[in-house]
Amino acid sequence: MIGRAVARDSRVACTDWPYCYYSYTSNDSNVQKLQKDIARAVGLSFDDEENEMKRSAQLLEVLMRRRRFLLIIDDMSEAFPLEVIGIPSPGYGHDCKLIITTRSMMVFRGMETAREVEVSVLNEEEAWHLFKQKVGDEVLASPGLQVVAKDVSNECGGLPLAVVTVGRALRRENNLTQWKNALSQLKSATGRIEGMENRVFAQDHHIETDELIKYWTWEGLLDNLGYGESKMLQGKMILDELKNVSLLEIGCQEGSLNEYVKMHDLIRDIAISVTRVSPLFMIRAGHEICDAPGESEWLKGLERISLMTNDLSSLSFEPKCPRLTTLLLQYNSLSKGILTSFFNHLKNLTVLDLSYTGIARLPDSLSNLENLHALFLRSCWNLCHVPTMERLKELRVLDLCST
Repeated sequence: MIGRAVARDSRVACTDWPYCYYSYTSNDSNVQKLQKDIARAVGLSFDDEENEMKRSAQLLEVLMRRRRFLLIIDDMSEAFPLEVIGIPSPGYGHDCKLIITTRSMMVFRGMETAREVEVSVLNEEEAWHLFKQKVGDEVLASPGLQVVAKDVSNECGGLPLAVVTVGRALRRENNLTQWKNALSQLKSATGRIEGMENRVFAQDHHIETDELIKYWTWEGLLDNLGYGESKMLQGKMILDELKNVSLLEIGCQEGSLNEYVKMHDLIRDIAISVTRVSPLFMIRAGHEICDAPGESEWLKGLERISLMTNDLSSLSFEPKCPRLTTLLLQYNSLSKGILTSFFNHLKNLTVLDLSYTGIARLPDSLSNLENLHALFLRSCWNLCHVPTMERLKELRVLDLCST
């Protein structure tokens, strides 16, 4: 908890703030709980019968008498007006400073903060220093154990919460076997994307925000949010919200003005692990595989499959995936084609991408994809046969650019 570390920092105690108060909030915080937490910090107690306004007045009176104080509210999940809580606004004959920490930019906006400081992930040296603090230096006296401990620290990906949690779990643990077991489990967790090939896009593929929003649209995820520019605006609002709660990072590639989306590895691992019990994805993007996954791996419950950016030359079986909505096959050779009946049991498919492939003939079973919303055939230079699309009543996007 960053706020607690600030409150305990000796440099804060040496400043000219005679009073420093700390309050930790939580996801279930409300005005009453926040008032009581701050009151406890300043040495004030409330009667259970007192209402919100009376508590606010009492808290305001106590804080106003302090004149100069620093108040730290840690891990705030919801914005509250200062006057409702009972915190004096800056000025009016007193000097106070309020520091809040939060995982959501929306809280900062709601609190009308004067300045925001983003806390980025720790570099390797910073993470190791924090990890040693939590584990204890005496545990790391053994050179052999220290080597494994550094690997464990690195597997936390620089996320302070992960470093602290893992460090505490291994505090005063002197058994090298236990450390190796912990490292193995961490590698299994953070490597699950590689192990299960659960990446919709290839690892080095930058996902442009406009591209991602269009995928949402074509899959029907934004069907109730208007049309055209309205959907794009709503999609960007969703991405901004995910960014504001630190689940996504949005940036621009060097030399490009196009925004792209990326996610911290550990957050991505957690998101992917949600689907482990009942797999929804079968993604093997960018693995340079020459043979498609066996027919037995195309499970009935799969909803999204990505085999993009590989060396597949053919798809010679008839998968039975009635719930499949997205199939990404771009950047493969497919020079030997796709079985004529390949799409017979993919009735729910809405997005099909065959761009940048060497396919010459689209299989006749494609004509049966009555729920298909988007068909991408960009830069398919060898394409010479397309079956009838008379039954594709839901088709909204047909991309034949450079084909």
